[in-house]
Amino acid sequence: MNGILPLLWIEKIFFFFFVLQVGYLLFFAICSLFPHKPKFKNGKLHSFAVFIPGYKEDRIIKETVQKALEQDYPKDLYRVIVLADQFKKETISELREMGAEVLEVQFEKSTKAKSLNFGLQSLANENRRPNAVVILDADNLIQNGVLRQFSQSLHAGSTAIQGHRTAKNTETPFAVLDAANEEIGNSIFRKGHRVAGLPSA
Repeated sequence: MNGILPLLWIEKIFFFFFVLQVGYLLFFAICSLFPHKPKFKNGKLHSFAVFIPGYKEDRIIKETVQKALEQDYPKDLYRVIVLADQFKKETISELREMGAEVLEVQFEKSTKAKSLNFGLQSLANENRRPNAVVILDADNLIQNGVLRQFSQSLHAGSTAIQGHRTAKNTETPFAVLDAANEEIGNSIFRKGHRVAGLPSA
């Protein structure tokens, strides 16, 4: 009998944590069903530095950079800066020919955070500092009009903005599953949080 009571308490504790987790997800899933409109306000266009950190990303980086350079935004108000960690020399040359700036970085133990800190420090030492920094992964393809929306959001009072990432391809069952997982995460942890008045996860 004495041995059963502790087991019952352990079961209750586990049950409580499971209910808490399911309740958390359910609450924000319901919140995500309600509309949320980001605040935008027109004003003088902000300047941006678009950082693209990458580690040995020679295979995919050029498409990402090309898409970033094609933004429908005044060319003198944004720069595309690749933080190239152990890229091939020919890739670096091609990126510069395309119009991107390339900062070559190398660390004993490479991380994205170290590359970004290096990029931010390089901007801090310049005279022409941008108003804001946009961070893209090496495989992110930025859509046209995004920088203009970021500028309007900054005018509306935002200090940090998270874009909506969508899957690039849905040609295989695994890719479809990955895309669905991404959208579920966007709904619950991004939109759901914002509808409830909390920061996006």
